[in-house]
Amino acid sequence: MKRTRKYLQNGCAILMAGILILSTMILAGCGGKNMKGSKYLGKWNAVSAEMSGMEFAVSDFMDEFSFVFNEDGTCEAHIDDEVEKGKWEETETGIIIKDSKDTMDLTDKDGDLYIEYEGVSFRFEKEGSEGVSSGSSSKPASEIVTESTSSQSVTAADSTSAGVSGPQSEADGSRDTSGTHLEMKLWDIYYPEGWTENEDYKGDSETSSYGRLDYKQGDTVLTAVNISATVEDCNDYRDFLHTSGIDAHALAVDKTVEQKNIGGVPCVFSETTSWGEPVLTYMGRDVGSGTTVKVSISGEYSDPAVEKLISNLAFHLKDTGNEDYPWPWEGEAFTTDHEHSKMIADTTITSVWVPVEEPLLAHDIFSGKMAAVGDRVFILLDNVLYEYTLGDSLTLKNTMKLEDDYEELSADQNGNLYLTGFMSPMLTVKDGQIIATNDDIDQAVIHSSGTWGLSWFFGSEPEKVVFDGSKASKEAWSGFSNESINTVSLSENHIFIAGEDPDTQNEAIWVLDTEGNQQMELGNQEFGGEQSLGSITDIQETEKGFIGLDGNMRNLLFWKSDGSFLGSAEDSELFGTNYPWISTAARLSDGTVLVGMTEDRADNSATEFIVYRVSGF
Repeated sequence: MKRTRKYLQNGCAILMAGILILSTMILAGCGGKNMKGSKYLGKWNAVSAEMSGMEFAVSDFMDEFSFVFNEDGTCEAHIDDEVEKGKWEETETGIIIKDSKDTMDLTDKDGDLYIEYEGVSFRFEKEGSEGVSSGSSSKPASEIVTESTSSQSVTAADSTSAGVSGPQSEADGSRDTSGTHLEMKLWDIYYPEGWTENEDYKGDSETSSYGRLDYKQGDTVLTAVNISATVEDCNDYRDFLHTSGIDAHALAVDKTVEQKNIGGVPCVFSETTSWGEPVLTYMGRDVGSGTTVKVSISGEYSDPAVEKLISNLAFHLKDTGNEDYPWPWEGEAFTTDHEHSKMIADTTITSVWVPVEEPLLAHDIFSGKMAAVGDRVFILLDNVLYEYTLGDSLTLKNTMKLEDDYEELSADQNGNLYLTGFMSPMLTVKDGQIIATNDDIDQAVIHSSGTWGLSWFFGSEPEKVVFDGSKASKEAWSGFSNESINTVSLSENHIFIAGEDPDTQNEAIWVLDTEGNQQMELGNQEFGGEQSLGSITDIQETEKGFIGLDGNMRNLLFWKSDGSFLGSAEDSELFGTNYPWISTAARLSDGTVLVGMTEDRADNSATEFIVYRVSGF
């Protein structure tokens, strides 16, 4: 065990950045709904954060990070010496915090509250109560190994499901019990000399047990083993399958995926790299008890001492008759009424659901982007580019798996597609083939002329993208000065920039001509105003005006061409949906607009990317 955990220094920096960015989302607001009697009233302190399979104590990085939830619907975020204010409401899954431009969800898991941000999971405990912990929310995202590191392997065919339940979840009785005994409610382990318990990362209850053992050389941790068992739904487990490149159907139905028995539970496994150090993660699902188990080893996990330690682990899980959500191929695909309509001022807005030939499943609900060229519709989702033919439904023609990470999709009038993403080369695609690659463009959208575009990312001034043949480059652009940009959209005659107004701290949309001269400003109202904005994901220009898609508020907003506000339509009114993330739109040649969003199925078997054709405006 010679390798040290160098990633800690870098990990601390990322964790601290995440905390600071979260703090900017909680802004001033007046009273909200009456929350008298809510179980969430009071102060909640951030106690830990998990990233790339490792847990950190928040107290290591800051003096205080907490929320205070008041009866009048107001809340406060305390970040060291700063206090920010907002509004909150209780939801079916926990808490939602709202301000003039954003919403933020805190999910209740076994009595603790969790925030997921950029791969970091923050856990909050209520002050004055015994906290409950969970250590199974992070998801590796790197290379995958296909061979087990141990001969103690099983295939899915060796169990009745993707996880076993009840008495089968006990270890086989061959453990070495001569070491120190660490006993938790859901598991226990005997660890030999050289290993120490990390008291900063330990929590135990009837529904969640986690702990960590460190192998040290002096004060330096060479290897860390995180162990957790959490009674929860199956979403974290299935997300792990996806991010690890494990075929769920091959695991659950074909039973051809290799697994390893960890503490009595068959586990899939994935090897990743975090901050230059290797991480081996095992995860299993004990269906009958509704428990996800996870063992994450950071450092020199191939050392025999690690194998000896893990062989002394046993999970103790009770079969409660739990049934997991159906697998995606077993579940009921999304369906809704074919047509919906909503009056906006004196205009009837109509949406027609456009079924996808085969349901398009989404894992990253924020990743959906769309572009249209004639009767061809292109969808970028989970780093795959799909090409469809548009009719009464969307018929799949082609798919392209992308190697890098891409966030934006735009098209020009010549049928060229442009895919861009932060730190990824811009791709130009035509007829299913990559015809050009340009480095250093980052996140950008390209004008329909194919001759220019805009590049941006939060925290920097936007730059202009220019072309010399197929070669693209960036140059300074004086048209707009704001570093808090969330979204840029282009129409034939306008540039739409959405972001935070640095003076009011409200979300706004600035409408510019193609030379960069500001024409008007939309939104920019405090929370509660008729055109207050949450998080604008796309803006489309039609013959009658502008349509704004608000992902956070789950609605569409409509303005006339002169900037006067007409009204808004909630997703349930215009689409018949429950709580979708509305992420993208594309204007068609007939003037109608395709709107794309992600929506959970009613049976929770999957999240689908769904499409509507909006007309009347």
